[in-house]
Amino acid sequence: MSTKYPAEADRIEAWVIKNSNWLALGIIAAAFAIRVAYAGSCYLNPDEAEHFGAARPASWLGAGTAALMLAHPPLFILVLHGFLVRADRADSQVAEPRRRNCGARSRILMAAPQPR
Repeated sequence: MSTKYPAEADRIEAWVIKNSNWLALGIIAAAFAIRVAYAGSCYLNPDEAEHFGAARPASWLGAGTAALMLAHPPLFILVLHGFLVRADRADSQVAEPRRRNCGARSRILMAAPQPR
């Protein structure tokens, strides 16, 4: 028994195969956008709080040492540490009263005590 597909289905399948990398990137970007939008409406779960605490030390060596005590890959903690260092540098350029009202982004950054 032979199955014949309509020409339209063949064109769609060819397009999906040709653009599979862009489709994957689009799906990942959409999922990331949904996660960022959702992050503003919830708190960190215990696992995320451990990651944040391990990435929070002032030095790369401290973050690396804390990362070795977790069950997750140390590279993830070091990337998170780099992000937090960069975000803290950017936040330090913003006036203090405005920092308290930044919204969802500051909820994550302000979860741990800020060094004075």
